[in-house]
Amino acid sequence: MKKILIAFAFLMGAFFMANAKTNKEFVIVIQAGHGGAEAGAKAADGTLEKELTLAYAKELQKLASENNFRIVMCREDDTFFDLSQRPDFAKQYKADLFIILHFNMDAANAGKRGFECFVATQGNVMENKVLGKFMGAELHNTAGIKFNGVNTHNMLNLSLISVPVALLNLGYMSSESDMAVIKTEEGKKEICQKILNAIIRYKAHFEAN
Repeated sequence: MKKILIAFAFLMGAFFMANAKTNKEFVIVIQAGHGGAEAGAKAADGTLEKELTLAYAKELQKLASENNFRIVMCREDDTFFDLSQRPDFAKQYKADLFIILHFNMDAANAGKRGFECFVATQGNVMENKVLGKFMGAELHNTAGIKFNGVNTHNMLNLSLISVPVALLNLGYMSSESDMAVIKTEEGKKEICQKILNAIIRYKAHFEAN
């Protein structure tokens, strides 16, 4: 009888541990690029990158929260977030993903346009590759904007962040065609929904494997 009770207790413990893992809150940190005195790029019409990144971060926050993700924002207003804080910030909030939002600029080439995704080159290499793959699949030709590919760049210091991370450049502010989409509510909602779709696919992939 004692052996039966021990076996039962072991099985119940395993059951609750499995469910605890399955039901773990999935935490996404979102960093809206720039802020405060650091305005980032400036479009011909005066639009500032720091304004766009915050608007997109808030839209992604809204959509992801509606899908039961826990969102932690690095900034929620026009303040500067010190990039050196990113590794500790991710650890503090027990993040599962770290998403960084930016926009591009090429004043010398107004014809240059499109989305780009950067992923870390060290640590969580497999997870970063999968995250980049899903971001590319979802953002490809979204709202008529092409996807320029998934890139690695050590100078971005993404590898210092201990969790899977993607830095997204969501179009060129120097491109009239990109800006015609980026600045609209419809464009913002579609692009943020595609980012969320990639996150959902990423989460499902690793839960299934």
